[in-house]
Amino acid sequence: MRLKAVIFPFFICLFVLPLSAQQETWDLKDCIEYARENNLNLERAEYGLRDAELVNTANRLSRLPNLNAQVSGGAQFGRTIDPTTNEFDNQTIGFNSYSVSSGMTIFDGGRIHHTVKQGEANLEASRHDLDAAFNDLSLQIASAYLQILLADEQLAAAEKRLELSELQLDQTDKLIRAGSLPENDRLDFVAQIATTEQTVIQAANARASALLTLRQLLQLDLGQDLQIERPDVIVPEEDAVETFNATEVYMAALNTQPQIKADQFRMIAAEEGVGVARSQGIPSINIFANLTTNWSSLGQRLTGNESTVFVPLDVKFPDGSETTLEIGQTFPETEESPFGTQLTENFGQNVGVSLNVPIFNGGSASIARQRAELNVLNARVSADLNKQLLQADVQRAVNDVSASERAYAAAQRAFEASSASLDNARKRFDLGAINTFELTTAQNNYDQAEIELIRSKYQYLFNLKILDFYLGRELNID
Repeated sequence: MRLKAVIFPFFICLFVLPLSAQQETWDLKDCIEYARENNLNLERAEYGLRDAELVNTANRLSRLPNLNAQVSGGAQFGRTIDPTTNEFDNQTIGFNSYSVSSGMTIFDGGRIHHTVKQGEANLEASRHDLDAAFNDLSLQIASAYLQILLADEQLAAAEKRLELSELQLDQTDKLIRAGSLPENDRLDFVAQIATTEQTVIQAANARASALLTLRQLLQLDLGQDLQIERPDVIVPEEDAVETFNATEVYMAALNTQPQIKADQFRMIAAEEGVGVARSQGIPSINIFANLTTNWSSLGQRLTGNESTVFVPLDVKFPDGSETTLEIGQTFPETEESPFGTQLTENFGQNVGVSLNVPIFNGGSASIARQRAELNVLNARVSADLNKQLLQADVQRAVNDVSASERAYAAAQRAFEASSASLDNARKRFDLGAINTFELTTAQNNYDQAEIELIRSKYQYLFNLKILDFYLGRELNID
């Protein structure tokens, strides 16, 4: 996972969206849990997991015997063979046939075994893919949530500065009317107010942008309000911050990041695929059994009675005289055989064993095996690349924490210095020792230091959350 897609953007400015005071507030955990249940991307990943479960079940059931039944019916015209007597006949014959067949693989070169193992590995990989998708979404939600808190704090600070600037302008107007200050001195405060108003608008736009981003990540309906809870954000003291070692964090991430585990199971699946491919070139043994019967519209059966038919026969004697003799011939009497009787009399069974020996199939077995071996190499390379990517991201995250910690400490010192400088400038201004330009310059320096302090604080907090993410800790805001 590339963190560039979710790195905390602190400088986004868009329009303001209204919030409903009646909506219950959402904390970070609420947002993440809502996304788990309602995000469509996660729902699609769950369908992929379900599909892998079905494939795995089908692979396991392939070990069982199969059982199938077949029923057919029709009519034969012209010179055809009666299916019940196997004799030629020129009549139209109606027929039905019924069969039940079963078969089972005894040995197939390990194809079923490797297919089952491959399906199990793919199922585990799908489970970790779903976890990885959820983790990525959680980190994006945490980023948007912190952006809102940042914008809230910057907006509150800007509104406070605007209020103080307006009070300062009002005080200056009083001094001008009293003749203590020249009229032009108010222009510096007017400019200061305009700049502060612009800062207020920018902070409000940034909050609206962050709130919109969070709404989109949660995939809320347009009419559904979102009001987040503002926790007490406490930056850990310097002594309370853990000393992070990139190697230790990386080793922890290897055990906590689901995409790494998914790669491991994909390698297992690829290796089992080699066994599946090799089985194509190995003889297989199957057993089978069949039950069959049929019915014909010409089917006949003996009635148990006989009839004598006298057939005339012309006889010519040697002296040239002729005579006619009648010879009696006995024939058994038959009648149309009932449907059930024919099914019983025509019932047949067979069982057997078949051996399939692959000899030459256009090299398909060899090519399948070579492709499966390439899949193993490709899976290993992909896993190694993802590990290298994770290592680079962890190193960057550790460096970012260290850099943002120093930046935050520097911002604190700069803010303290600018605060003291502004306090001193106000005292000197009240005594008439400096003009309005020098006072507004001190005010601007203070404002910039405050903005940077707030920004660096949340950047530091976000970088700490990224490390928590790699260490497998729950994302929350203390």
